[in-house]
Amino acid sequence: MESDMVIHNGGCHCRRVRWRVQAPSSAVAWNCNCSDCSMRGNTHFIVPSEKFELLGDSKEFLTTYTFGTHTAKHTFCKFCGITSFYIPRSNPDGVAVTFRCVDPGTLTHVEIKYYDGRNWESSYNQTGIASCSQDTKDVSLSWQLYMLEFRSTKWRVGDQVLVHNRGTCCSLVFKAATRELQWDFELGFDGGVSIGAREDGAGSWKSTSSDWKVSHLSVLIMGIEKFQVDIGASKTQPFLTSASTRFIPEKPPFPTSAFVMESDMVMHYGGCHCRRVRWRVQAPSSVVALNCNCSICSMRSSIQFVVPSEKFELLGDSKEFLTTYTFGTHTAKHTFCKFCGITSFYVPRANPEGFSITVSCVDPGTLTHVEIKHFDGQNWERSYNQTFASCSQGAGC
Repeated sequence: MESDMVIHNGGCHCRRVRWRVQAPSSAVAWNCNCSDCSMRGNTHFIVPSEKFELLGDSKEFLTTYTFGTHTAKHTFCKFCGITSFYIPRSNPDGVAVTFRCVDPGTLTHVEIKYYDGRNWESSYNQTGIASCSQDTKDVSLSWQLYMLEFRSTKWRVGDQVLVHNRGTCCSLVFKAATRELQWDFELGFDGGVSIGAREDGAGSWKSTSSDWKVSHLSVLIMGIEKFQVDIGASKTQPFLTSASTRFIPEKPPFPTSAFVMESDMVMHYGGCHCRRVRWRVQAPSSVVALNCNCSICSMRSSIQFVVPSEKFELLGDSKEFLTTYTFGTHTAKHTFCKFCGITSFYVPRANPEGFSITVSCVDPGTLTHVEIKHFDGQNWERSYNQTFASCSQGAGC
């Protein structure tokens, strides 16, 4: 809601790209599994474009990658490779902000939701993500839209839909799919909605409690913020067939069960999104990968396994398309494709004699299992001693 709006500042890792954005302190971020987002790891919340502002000379350090429909503009810093924001295909009138690139202190809560980018059109229609770039400053004109579907053998005038809303619910429109009826409502301040009906959208209200043989009721809800819906004042208990489509169940991107790592070594192929950088690596088909929370790994959200350097080989002219970024101790060599910005591998600080391979950049078919472990990069030395020291000695972490 507008009253919760704050100014967030943020940018890339090297701080050459800086911006500010007006958004709620509690945000809904999208974790997309499309080919690009899974490699880039930029879990993001979406704002109207007028709420976003680039600062200083940031534009000079940006480069843009497009593919497919070329609607999405995948911007990244040409110096450090971080995508701190981009223009999403789902919301070309908005800006997708990588929530982990927001400076600490202003985001109080992030609710992460799953977007099935591999089935883009259906997920676009189901999630209502397009509404995220609509300005809600004028509440009377800018309500978010949600579609709910209910199925029941009976609906009766007088049944209630109870909407529990953190924000404000403006109106409900009920439409019976099997009858030429217009369903209307009476909205109470307590969130109770009493259903009424009239045929063909005209005439007086039907105030009787007669049953309506409606097997499918679509409910268009216009409101702001997350809500829950209860049905069944008549105790018929119809069931919900699709939850509010802006808020959908979260899925983990990779399996996390703790199976024992297999001993068989296979040849994995992989690379960046534009395929200008290609490599092959010899590693087990089942690997232990690390999810690091250091400053740069958090921004990339990349999950990686480490192999000895002799097990890794760059292919073709890949080296010509690589850029390297270093910081701090300058031990780690953060390589990324200068064309698409993807870090498909890099030389880690913990294992400078090895290579860290981004799991999501491995071609499908050879990795049978990935066990994910946490590496506390914010307490690097301690976590190194506990977790990482033996990985490049052939353990296949």
